[in-house]
Amino acid sequence: DPYASGTVCEGGVNVRSSYSTDAGIVTSLGESTIVTVVKEKHTSTTSTAETTRWFYIQKGSAKGWVRADCLEVSYTPVTATTTGAVNVRKGPESTYASVGLAPAGTEVKVRLKTESASGAAWYKVMYGGYVRYINGSYLSFPQESLTENTNFNNELAAFPASYHDALRSLHEKY
Repeated sequence: DPYASGTVCEGGVNVRSSYSTDAGIVTSLGESTIVTVVKEKHTSTTSTAETTRWFYIQKGSAKGWVRADCLEVSYTPVTATTTGAVNVRKGPESTYASVGLAPAGTEVKVRLKTESASGAAWYKVMYGGYVRYINGSYLSFPQESLTENTNFNNELAAFPASYHDALRSLHEKY
């Protein structure tokens, strides 16, 4: 699955055991701490606002959930191919409006694995220049792309956050 990196927002953040501000605190991270973002969780079937989205993150041995408005995320997209005709949606549920039908064999840039409010596997993709969502059962990933991308993200963590966008651009190009 694709990965991303995130930078903790001003003031720091509590990492939670679940995707709720009521969940227990696993650890706290200081402002500008860089983390690996593993996946995204939506808690609403009608809104993609930052306050209804959570990221599952890793920092060293610490793992847990951070609300989307507390993290600036940089994506390293991987290419996937649609396995059949599929609706591309504004959010990760069939209740969100379709913005188009991607035919079988369409290549899309996948940003991150996303879990819908109902628990279904979706992916956050770039489609027509916009962030959109495709049901995970309709995407196929080349195996070497996943391994290569995971290794790149591990190496990227050694660089200052201000370098990440430029390095991702170079990585994608070459």
